[in-house]
Amino acid sequence: MRFIDNFSTGTRGARCCEELLRQGYAVIFVHRKGSAFPFAIDISTALREDPRSLLGDRYAKTDQNNQEEETKNIIKTTTNCLLTIPFTTLFEYMFLFREAHCALKIAGSKAMTILAAAVSDFYIPVPLMAQDKIQSQGGGATNVATNGLTLELKNTPKLLGCIRQEWCPHATIVSFKLETNLNILEAKAARSLKKYGVDIVCANVLGTHRSVVTLISRDLQNNTKENDEDVVVHHNGDITGNEEQPIQVDGIVKTHLDLSLVNGNKQWIEIPLVKHLVEVHHFNAPMM
Repeated sequence: MRFIDNFSTGTRGARCCEELLRQGYAVIFVHRKGSAFPFAIDISTALREDPRSLLGDRYAKTDQNNQEEETKNIIKTTTNCLLTIPFTTLFEYMFLFREAHCALKIAGSKAMTILAAAVSDFYIPVPLMAQDKIQSQGGGATNVATNGLTLELKNTPKLLGCIRQEWCPHATIVSFKLETNLNILEAKAARSLKKYGVDIVCANVLGTHRSVVTLISRDLQNNTKENDEDVVVHHNGDITGNEEQPIQVDGIVKTHLDLSLVNGNKQWIEIPLVKHLVEVHHFNAPMM
């Protein structure tokens, strides 16, 4: 084992980037090296899953050629609208997270940040990292070969609240929440609305996250954006993830996006997702 990782490939962020460019946005795309990249996702997937298809006739079909030509035209017209910034480690990401949002502050309400990166909840601070290679066999009181290796991970600092409070206070903020227990999904999303001041949470359940997304935001018809008390989570104490009944939440609006209900072929959930986010952004910044 060389590093701790998750199953995320960056596809959602890359697809959203594509759709935002199609919508006329200028995009700062902060991405991990080796993850999915805008307009190259299908080729990258083929390389991973079926490399021989690139040598066959799969990409020689007329419809595929037409799609590639359309993609080339989009890339040509958006070259000056896309800034790509790669990172590898969590430490690099946190630094770029701050710098990107500070740079967007001058845009005011015209800025929108979509936080699709699957950031680890736990990490090892630099001062606690081993300076040299961890030996497979130890001596003395600790015998790694016999007792195994124990890693103590710390909670990753929460930077989300800094966007609203300091770095880019007038931007439309979109965060993501992925859970395995549907009973806690709305409650976790609502707490993000309250605690971090985000405008909308894209809530997913593992297993259907590629085809179903529920967008959760404040009910602004009856409440105000500044009043966090209008969003109420009816649950005392911490949410453990083992809840067997749905946690009731008041003061929110839910928009359900289901790919099976979208007409047309070759659709991705990011297409209706970005369309809705753009509508929310235009509502928040009507002078765009």
